Amino acid sequence: MKTDDALDELCDEHLTTQEEFGNVRPIMRLKFLSWIACLSCGALTVVGQNNAAPKTISLSLDDALRRALEQNYAIRLGNFTPQTARLNLEGNYGAYDPVFQGSAGQNFTRRAGGFNSDINQAVEGAESWNRDFSAGLTGVLPTGTRYGLDWGMDRSNQKVPAESVLGSGIFDTSRNITAEYRSSVGVSVTQPLLKDFWIDSTRLNTKSAKIEIKKADLALQYLIMGIVNQTALAYYDLIEARDQVEVRKMALQLKDQFLSETQKKVAAGTMASLDEKQAQSEQATARANLIRAHSNAEQAENRLKGLISDNFASIHTTVLEPSEKLLAMSQPINVIESWRTGLEQRPDFIQKKHSIEQEKIQLKYTKNQLYPALDIQGSYGRAGLGGNAYDSLDTIGDNRFPRYGGGLVLTVPLSRKSERAAHRIQKISVEEALVRLKEAEEDIIRSIDTEAKKVRSAFAAIESTREARVFAEAALDAEQKKLENGKSTNFQVLELQDNLTQARAAEIIALTAYNKSLQDFYYAEGTTLQRNKVVIQLK
Repeated sequence: MKTDDALDELCDEHLTTQEEFGNVRPIMRLKFLSWIACLSCGALTVVGQNNAAPKTISLSLDDALRRALEQNYAIRLGNFTPQTARLNLEGNYGAYDPVFQGSAGQNFTRRAGGFNSDINQAVEGAESWNRDFSAGLTGVLPTGTRYGLDWGMDRSNQKVPAESVLGSGIFDTSRNITAEYRSSVGVSVTQPLLKDFWIDSTRLNTKSAKIEIKKADLALQYLIMGIVNQTALAYYDLIEARDQVEVRKMALQLKDQFLSETQKKVAAGTMASLDEKQAQSEQATARANLIRAHSNAEQAENRLKGLISDNFASIHTTVLEPSEKLLAMSQPINVIESWRTGLEQRPDFIQKKHSIEQEKIQLKYTKNQLYPALDIQGSYGRAGLGGNAYDSLDTIGDNRFPRYGGGLVLTVPLSRKSERAAHRIQKISVEEALVRLKEAEEDIIRSIDTEAKKVRSAFAAIESTREARVFAEAALDAEQKKLENGKSTNFQVLELQDNLTQARAAEIIALTAYNKSLQDFYYAEGTTLQRNKVVIQLK
């Protein structure tokens, strides 16, 4: 193998050099040979990889956009924000969920007895047990109304000596047990009339969370717009890079052909050897330009791969072959209409409108907090009493022991400095949001106008570069005929070859610039998704 021969020559050369220096130790030779062996293995590995036929994928712009929407990490990460916003709203609604409260307890009390002189002994004191059970629901309604439902039952037992019941003349020390059941049920309502009446903190958070969902959806839409725009630009860049490779190949073919003809003339004695050296120099330059063009194409391909795949390792050897060509299809542009479209459809601009809506809701809340708290309260309930639980509950149904009441509670802070300061600050926040919206409006109008001018300029440049390329081809053909007749020089022909190459490259650049400027214009007016037939379905 040639590789083995080259390595043997390199080893022999190095060993000869080592023998010229007597102070070099043999171990260094071993290290060098090991290093050469590693290089040999690495070279064989690379050769083996390069021999594997790469997979080629024919890719249209629609295919590239579809892959970008399905396999882009930025979009995948952007999806988390709307999900979080919806969960936040769900969590805010939890403030209206009723809260259950229940309790059960028992108390035991033993009271000291006394000394009964009639029987000349101590009498045991009384004992009592109290067991209570209660349950209830409390909550808040979307109107700010606070409510409470409660139910309870209390069971008390008392054990006393019979002597205490029957009288001092009876000396029976047996025990007497009595039981009593008390139950109750009721409802209470409190409604704010001033502070927290129009809006409270719960309603503020809920309304703000609803707007956050809209903003999150718009942010995702704007992110997708950006990915679509970047993918389209990268797709056009790849087409341009591949076309530039072809231009450089044609340039190299011209240099090869010219060098071959020059060598024949030098051999025939009709040209000087200096002309051959010049032709060889031009050929080497063309070859270097072709290498750079290949490198630029590889870089453009990697940029597109990074946008359309979330697993670069799986496609790093795949060749992306754009199936579309750079075309120059005139697109009518009405700047005034595009301004209106941009202000209606740009997701980032609509986001700022929603931000103003949030600030105004917050302003409404801070204004409501300036009022004193005036709450109207009402309650109603029934009580029951009996020797057992059933009798106690039955008494509640009879409504023999009702309770009800109501009133107003007024709370007036002597100083509302914090509330007033918060309200003033919020007014400033609303004004600031309005200014930011106006600033964004100006930016959108200006950017649309700028991109529209770029589109017109790029389209005009296409015709100019096409004509320049046609003229360059004609000029080179004429100059080559003059050279054949001895009426021109190598220098003039080489110069016209370079002019043709530059004209071809300029035409490709102009076509790319036009297609990219159209995409940037669509992005500026917020129609990127519609123009590229991308439909977003938000859950």
